[in-house]
Amino acid sequence: MALSASRSVTADFGLLPPPPGPRQQPETRPEPQSVDDPQSVDEPRPAFTPPPSPVCNAVAASAGTFVPSPGPGRAVAGVRAQVRVAAPSELLVEPTLSYTSGGRNHRVRLPYLRLHTAAERNLRMPIPAAVRKALPVGSRVGLSLRISVTPDRSPSCGPNVSRHRVKAVVMRVLAAPQPGVSRK
Repeated sequence: MALSASRSVTADFGLLPPPPGPRQQPETRPEPQSVDDPQSVDEPRPAFTPPPSPVCNAVAASAGTFVPSPGPGRAVAGVRAQVRVAAPSELLVEPTLSYTSGGRNHRVRLPYLRLHTAAERNLRMPIPAAVRKALPVGSRVGLSLRISVTPDRSPSCGPNVSRHRVKAVVMRVLAAPQPGVSRK
């Protein structure tokens, strides 16, 4: 009898409950309602673990020029550039053309290009009709590219932005839109 009395005493103070016997049902304790609940003092609380944050590995972009193979279609004056990434990514390219004419520096924003690539991509950018008279084929120009790269493996991370300057030459480029590249 003394043994069962000590077990009931320990169970009343919130220590280990007695093991259930063949006819006894295990005790169920209600969840503590507040911090001041004396029953919750002895029980360890699970530690708060924040949800895992996505791993954001920056994917760098690089830019350069290329020599194309001729193709059929209507050609207009424009510039070419090549962009490269190390992993499959979504790119937003914001090109700006800079040149000197009549002793003054000029800057012309070209339409944005949105594309997806896994390694490298050749881009052709026609020059607006209003600027073609000032820049005949063969003119040397500067091409500034602001490239925003969002890797496919971590789209919730913000884009990695880089700026590149390329020395380009105005040449004939196809006026038709490129497959897989949207212009804004």
